[in-house]
Amino acid sequence: MSSRFKTRRAKRWLAASALALGLLTLSGCRTCSYYRQAIDGECEIIIHERSIDKLIADPKTSEKLRERLRLVQELRAYAKSDLKLPVDGHYARYCDVHRNCVVWNVEAAPRYSLESKTWWYPLVGSLDYRGYFSEEAAQKYARYVEQRGYDVYVGGVEAYSTLGWFKDPMLNTFIYNPDPELAETLFHELGHQRVFASGDTDFNEAYATTVGEHGARQWLRSKGEAALIEQYNTSLRRNDEFVALIAGTRTRLLDL
Repeated sequence: MSSRFKTRRAKRWLAASALALGLLTLSGCRTCSYYRQAIDGECEIIIHERSIDKLIADPKTSEKLRERLRLVQELRAYAKSDLKLPVDGHYARYCDVHRNCVVWNVEAAPRYSLESKTWWYPLVGSLDYRGYFSEEAAQKYARYVEQRGYDVYVGGVEAYSTLGWFKDPMLNTFIYNPDPELAETLFHELGHQRVFASGDTDFNEAYATTVGEHGARQWLRSKGEAALIEQYNTSLRRNDEFVALIAGTRTRLLDL
């Protein structure tokens, strides 16, 4: 699956998890374990992230990474000045998590049903996924859910937003994506900082996707990148075709 699909839905469960310490003594062991891994995962990123300015100035930084970090600075400036997004301190730091995905999401639905199972989180309400910083932990939980009669899918995610509770860093999981996709991801995640409807996953992702795609096109036009715009538009058309295929299949399955 392409990086576009893996970053299409940013993950917000982390913000709630980091604020749920007070629930640990009131919940079952499985819930306690879940929130602990979420908090530990976010803390690990915070501990290892470094200032982008310092990394650019550091002679030990590879030229390839330095070039991408400079692009991030350009995108942040554009998001603030032209898109009026709340950049604040987001994406001013960088962290290499030494894996291809930052989290893995567990999604589920009852067998013979297309209605997603939901999980409730403090502050953000019900969401139709459960995120883990470890693929092994996600697969283990997926087996637990499957044993209770659900069809289960585990997918890796390259980026997520903490909705302002933390200053989100750039990650190695998506910094090397093609320029239009990197711009879309950054603008998408900053869009979540601007607007977030508690418990409404579909609206939140549709809104942030619109912000990301429009922002990426506008940024490319400002640079006069006609060829990249055409490539990006082709990518979006292919994504729309894929979504239409899935939606059509879903309709047929509902009829069945």
